[in-house]
Amino acid sequence: MWDSSVFKGPLKPILEKLGGIPVDRKANKDIVTQMVDLFKRNERFNLVIAPEATRAKNGEDRKPIRTGFWHIAKAANVPIILMYANARTKQGGILGKIYPTDLQKDLEQIKALYAEYDIDVKIN
Repeated sequence: MWDSSVFKGPLKPILEKLGGIPVDRKANKDIVTQMVDLFKRNERFNLVIAPEATRAKNGEDRKPIRTGFWHIAKAANVPIILMYANARTKQGGILGKIYPTDLQKDLEQIKALYAEYDIDVKIN
């Protein structure tokens, strides 16, 4: 899922080959609705989102995790697969899978799953 403005010039064929999907942030439909529509139209579809709140650099304060991923999964009736990637150790993996039911409870479960791997996820 990339802003549609990135799908121009030399990056366009690379992003398309990787399965990138241009997202029109100016469209009448919000991004959640656009993603739910893609799930409905495709028998096999995976959406990978790196939450903004997990990518803070140089010790800067991280914002609370945004919840668009949860709303997409809930509306599309698909699970959320929790993963991590550590650039410093060059390790990553899958932490678990949850089916969205209740936003606050699910966020607490996500925070707890990440905490088991010493990854702090900031939530409201």
